[in-house]
Formats: sequence, structure tokens, C-alpha cells
Amino acid sequence: MALALAAATTALCQSSGPEGYSVSPLGADDSLWSGFVWRTNSAGEGVLEPNNFVAVSSGMNYQENGVWKPSQDLIELMPDGTAAAIHGSIKAYFSPNLNTQGAITLVSRQGRTFKTEPVSLYYHDTASGQAVRLAAVKDCTAELLPPNRIVYKDVFDTITADIHITYTKGALETDL
Repeated sequence: MALALAAATTALCQSSGPEGYSVSPLGADDSLWSGFVWRTNSAGEGVLEPNNFVAVSSGMNYQENGVWKPSQDLIELMPDGTAAAIHGSIKAYFSPNLNTQGAITLVSRQGRTFKTEPVSLYYHDTASGQAVRLAAVKDCTAELLPPNRIVYKDVFDTITADIHITYTKGALETDL
């Protein structure tokens, strides 16, 4: 029952909401949903009653100029040729070339900045403890796949592979 409730709540939080409900962000991870429902009173008459609940989800909202707004799974192209996910509690910035220092920059809710870039692909043999470099990252270009994915094409010098990055309200996912 708890699992089904959690799944239903998650699905509800990710949707545009039931018809007739308004959503008011309360903080970074919660929003108040307000609406009305028809109920039958003890006399058998239909009455309109307020119905409110608080939805909770990681990264649900972000602040812009001191105002809470609903987060969006969205990466946008910037005028300088970079791409950015700026409508969420964690901001992400992407260089057009993955083979640059700080190609991916994350800024936390608290304003802390983290810069990263992949350098190489290694195979690690846990039995022997040995590691072998399979490929190094080379110059490559990014492609935006709206609404929330970046694909860096043909990123390695000796292996053909792409890196896919997906930005969501609660995570930044990377797939090789």
C-alpha cells in the first residue's frame, strides 16, 4: 500500500495536476495543491468543499529573485553557444565541447560551484587491482535533444561512443 501511494504521489507531482487545482510552491521540495471537490453531505446534497494537500519531491521548486517557482526538466541553448539548465534547484551548464576544462558546471542551491569533465575511460580488474586506459576524451560537439538531454557525439579517441546527459528536477544522469 505504501509503495502504491508513493508511486501515485510521484506520478501526481510530475503531472500538470488535477483539473481545477492550483499549485503554489512552498519551498525547495514541497508545493501546496489547492482545489475543490464535490461531496455529498448527510442530507444527501452535493456540496463543494476545499481540498488541499502538500506534495513533496526532491528539487520540486527553485528560487528566482526570491520567489519560489516550479522546477522544469529543461536544458536551453544560451546566446554564447553553451547550454544551461537554470529552471531547477540545481543549475547545470554545459560546454559545446566536452574536451574542455570544466565542461560541465553544477551550482547547488547554496551557491556552491562544482566543475567537472571526463578525461578517460578505464577498465579496472578487481581481482588483480590493475587498471588499463581504454580511451581518452577528444574534442567533440554537443547536441541538444529537447527538452532535457545533451548528447556529446563520438567522445573518445580509440572507441566510438557517445555520452548522454539528462537533467531532471532531482538529478543529473550520465550514460555512456
